[in-house]
Amino acid sequence: MSKKDLSKSVLNKIKKEHIKPKPKWEFLLKNYVFWGFFGLCVVIGGLAASMMIFKLTINDWEIHRQLGVSFVGFFFRSIPYFWLIILGVFILVADYNFKHTKKGYKYKLPLVVILTVLASIILGFAFFGAGVAKRMDAKALEHLPFYKEMTLDKKIDIWSQIEKGLVGGEIMKIEEDKIELKGLKGNILEINTEMVPDFMLKELEEGMIIGGMGKKGEKGTFDAEKIKPWKGNFIKMKEN
Repeated sequence: MSKKDLSKSVLNKIKKEHIKPKPKWEFLLKNYVFWGFFGLCVVIGGLAASMMIFKLTINDWEIHRQLGVSFVGFFFRSIPYFWLIILGVFILVADYNFKHTKKGYKYKLPLVVILTVLASIILGFAFFGAGVAKRMDAKALEHLPFYKEMTLDKKIDIWSQIEKGLVGGEIMKIEEDKIELKGLKGNILEINTEMVPDFMLKELEEGMIIGGMGKKGEKGTFDAEKIKPWKGNFIKMKEN
């Protein structure tokens, strides 16, 4: 078919089916919508990245020996997979929206993915530095039971293993060479602090939530070697 015949065929089809060209504003609106969703997805990806950074910074990396696992094994157990999945999902959605912008099709997928990941990570550090991640974590612990179960409750279980040399709880009373501690699960413990360095003891106050490393003593006592303030947000258990 010649160009002339093809043009004639197209014109006849347009007349027959009453095809009208779409207005320019419709194309512009579609482009803006895709750009808007792309930006929104990058921001949400940044929030997810900030939560990952927050979770990694408050993780108790030094306790892997007490738990009897290697550092590598403990690292993979400590990765915040929940936020990693959210980050991955919104990066893919962001890339989909970018591809549907006016000139997005010109860029190769690997380049778009890399730039989107970098943008999310940069935003993640910004949100983390501004304290957004910590506030998000606190709200999630307060309002999302499933989130509390897989984060805080899991951490409480780890710090309630006195047989493995790990205790945690609220300081009820501080005395010379000992602390009265209300454990994370409500039990009362006497913590022997003779072996704890002075610089660790100086920052302790009554009412503070702490974690202690050492070994189990006699009848409700614990011989601490290290004591440190609790890392991250904490919600006290409800009294029965």
